[in-house]
Amino acid sequence: MLLLLSKVSFFLLSISILTLFSLGLFTSLMSNHYWISGIKAIIILLALYEIYNEWLKFFVPKWATLKAAKFTRQHAITWGALFIASIVTYLLNHTFGLGAVIASSVIGLFGAVFFKKYAVAIYCGSFVGMTGSLNFVGYEGIALSSFLAASLFVVSDDVYKGFGGKLGAIAFIGVFTASLALGPFQISIKEISIVTDYWIMFYFIVGAMATFLLNALTKWGVVFSSAFIGLIGALVIPVLHETTGVILSVALFTGTFIGMSSIDKFKSKRYVITAGFLGAITYAYTHSFFVGVGGKLGAIAFGSGIATAGLYNLYHKLRR
Repeated sequence: MLLLLSKVSFFLLSISILTLFSLGLFTSLMSNHYWISGIKAIIILLALYEIYNEWLKFFVPKWATLKAAKFTRQHAITWGALFIASIVTYLLNHTFGLGAVIASSVIGLFGAVFFKKYAVAIYCGSFVGMTGSLNFVGYEGIALSSFLAASLFVVSDDVYKGFGGKLGAIAFIGVFTASLALGPFQISIKEISIVTDYWIMFYFIVGAMATFLLNALTKWGVVFSSAFIGLIGALVIPVLHETTGVILSVALFTGTFIGMSSIDKFKSKRYVITAGFLGAITYAYTHSFFVGVGGKLGAIAFGSGIATAGLYNLYHKLRR
């Protein structure tokens, strides 16, 4: 059973990033930005290449283990931690007015300090709680999103291991599915627009590099590193950029998810910078899609990391 559900999770995670990349390509074509469209087409091909590699090299060898695996008490606790974190983040975000980035960062830091064993699940749940209040009518929406995301998290443990942003992609799938089930999906799509502020690329790369280095140089872990950098950015950047500070702090926070990637996937700082560049382009051209859907930022980082791994893996293969 776990093997089948893991295959389903692999399919869902792959589709989520390809959907975002395709929407970015569509936006660039509609805007007559043809050179960007060429880059985006290449990104999609690189992502497909790495998805194929991930399936053959990392997921398929685990089939025997997954086939024999069973759901345990540990799975149930992990599921509960994610579910509760989603609800609490949503409350902090909307009822207490902290805002999405600060609420998620606070919950991430709380999990990293006090519940290290479940910090990853708690951080994933916080991304569900980042969902905008207009995406659901009442708390049944966030409850359903949390239920779906927690279930997907449990069955996808061995899928795409080591890629930063996977937690956000899980949250994105949960929230998006709940939106479809409850009917307000049309609220998540606005008139197509492009974010052209070049500071976005700068903060994407800064967030990615800062998180990657903080995790490498300390023993605080990826969750603490990402949440800490995200919180600092949310407090400082709006002061530095009065009119665009919020959107730039979001860009930095998204970059931190890229920096959560493991050294097995990102073998040098060059990988991180490349993924930050690809992530910034994707973010700029998908800004008007899935507005307010929690986890979208992580899904962008996740896809950018996969495309980057595809780029360098293909490069090294061709060299050999």
